[in-house]
Amino acid sequence: TRLKRFGRRVHARFVRKDTTNYKINNQSGTIIYLQEEGGERIFQTHPIFSEFSITWLEEHLFDVYIDTTNPDEYYVDIEKHFGYPESHT
Repeated sequence: TRLKRFGRRVHARFVRKDTTNYKINNQSGTIIYLQEEGGERIFQTHPIFSEFSITWLEEHLFDVYIDTTNPDEYYVDIEKHFGYPESHT
């Protein structure tokens, strides 16, 4: 994303997770909340349709990229912990 290239990167740690009311393929979405290290700001992901253990979330440090011109716009980089999808040919 644009923010990953041009945004200001901060580190954040897991605070809590919530389950959404809607489902895809009978799986509820998960919203992960992260708190900026050394700060008070809380970030949240869009709904993610995968399950994460609390222990796994607590063990990881997440990168958050913040738009320097509009701090309300940010990107939580969850994907870096899973690599890039393989091409299916």
